[in-house]
Amino acid sequence: MSTFDARRKCTATLLATILGICWSGASVAADADLKKPGANIPTVGLQSKPSGLQVFPPIIDLRFGTDSQRIGVQVVDADGSTRDITRSVSWKADRGLVVEDDFVRISPSAPSVSGVLRGEWNGEQIQIPFQSGAGDSQRELSFRNDILPVLTKTGCNSGKCHGSASGKDGFRLSLYGFDPAGDYFRLTRELSGRRISLSNPESCLLINKAIGEVPHTGGNPIEVGDANYLKIVKWIADGAKADVADSAVPEGIEVFPKRAVLAQPGTSQQMIVMARYSDGSTRDVTEQAVFISNNDAAATAGVEGSVHAAGPGTAFILARFDQYTSGTDIVVRSGETYPGLDFKANNYIDTLAAARWSDLHILPSDVASDEVFLRRVYLDTIGLLPTPEQRTAFLQDTSPNKRDRLVDELVSSKSFLDLWTMQLAELLQVRRANGLSEKGLSLYDDWLRDQVHSGVPVNELVRQLIPASGSTFENPATSYYQTETTPQLLAENIAQAFLGTRIQCAQCHNHPFDRWTMDDYYGFAAFVSQVGYKQGKDAREITVYDLGEGSLEHPVEGRVVRPKFLGGELAAEEALDGDYRTALA
Repeated sequence: MSTFDARRKCTATLLATILGICWSGASVAADADLKKPGANIPTVGLQSKPSGLQVFPPIIDLRFGTDSQRIGVQVVDADGSTRDITRSVSWKADRGLVVEDDFVRISPSAPSVSGVLRGEWNGEQIQIPFQSGAGDSQRELSFRNDILPVLTKTGCNSGKCHGSASGKDGFRLSLYGFDPAGDYFRLTRELSGRRISLSNPESCLLINKAIGEVPHTGGNPIEVGDANYLKIVKWIADGAKADVADSAVPEGIEVFPKRAVLAQPGTSQQMIVMARYSDGSTRDVTEQAVFISNNDAAATAGVEGSVHAAGPGTAFILARFDQYTSGTDIVVRSGETYPGLDFKANNYIDTLAAARWSDLHILPSDVASDEVFLRRVYLDTIGLLPTPEQRTAFLQDTSPNKRDRLVDELVSSKSFLDLWTMQLAELLQVRRANGLSEKGLSLYDDWLRDQVHSGVPVNELVRQLIPASGSTFENPATSYYQTETTPQLLAENIAQAFLGTRIQCAQCHNHPFDRWTMDDYYGFAAFVSQVGYKQGKDAREITVYDLGEGSLEHPVEGRVVRPKFLGGELAAEEALDGDYRTALA
């Protein structure tokens, strides 16, 4: 691949990742063979292909007679829209199972059994495997698995209530329950245990505050006799026991359905949240989960996970249970007649855009005029407006490939190199205020400029930056480690610059609106916990090296944290034999 073609490939990546810009009719594609409109890319079809019924969860696991499971059936119509048809299914209860609306329970007299729950809709047969315990068995209540979710669901441990850093009205809980042991202590042991009463659970301070029997700034988040009330009262009556060391704990959650395309405002989709536990069991925690929509104008989320289409658009419904979050993409169409999308993709970005247009049942704007295209492409590629002479020449050019040729000219210009070196330098926070000397700054800038000029892909650039070692004069990539020098701040910068995500909130508590936990934060920061610095021969020079030792401790649990990929698994032991940063890169 030539330097020019490599630069085109790098350009496409930078444009997509940094600015997210796409031009209809312009060819800023990853490879030269994608320059022609529609080359090697299929035309987006007029309608999505139907995919039948989706049934969830894939298996029903009712280990105790007190367990219940919500079930869901979603049909995908010919136009790609989805419908929740669960309550239209005719279910055939068998072998001790009881089905009411969309809930499955065990009959009190049923023995431990396994089998298949069967249903029928519009001639389609539905089967869900199940296993169940005895109908008269009861699950022992757990503080972490049963009581903490109540405090989260009712908002008691939210940031505006007792979950704030200083608590509320003399009572503090960890934000959304990230510290179960601490919360148990404060609830049962602080103030000489006056918040609960083992002898009279219904009249203890905790219950009286929650039901509004005594003055409470937070109102009455639970009602006498409701499920949350009965659960807390029973837990206290049973001795308000702490969880034993080997108790099953949540290890993750899964949300169903994975996606919903609602045909028009006014339609709805029921979400189901399944928790996976350390003993291998699963449990329906939909009623204990907290649901949040990031766009109420498109879709709202009810307290029990019912999503209602409010208006055309997209929304992400986030579900939180324990320290875990997951979610579902929701698309809401207008309900108006859609003529279909007849559009030829010009590059892979167009393909992604067209898929979203088809989802939303919207039509793209017309191809930009030459005048509009000219202004946009100049500003987006080199940050300058065209001169009057350049404008006239382009508008008078009648050749069919003039837009492609203009992109090629701009990408190969010095102005392009200047702009995108500056963009990359800003992303990496290359500035004197970060401790770089004049010489170090110049060498670092020259190195970045060379990467852009050579068309080095972003992934290869990262593989040079993250494990960089040596002198800031001899290996300018090491200057990246002068931006910040603590593992925590380095990890935050790496996550934001190269993964496009902010993890700062998880330094002190689990992120309230994202998936990141304190385990994620400190596990990721552990990758850069062994970075060492020493003065070079020149006073302006710093040498960055691997200390070969060093670790981070979890601030709540006090344990040493192993390096863990953000959103992934723990780093393998063999990968940590050398520089941790090499494993990360």
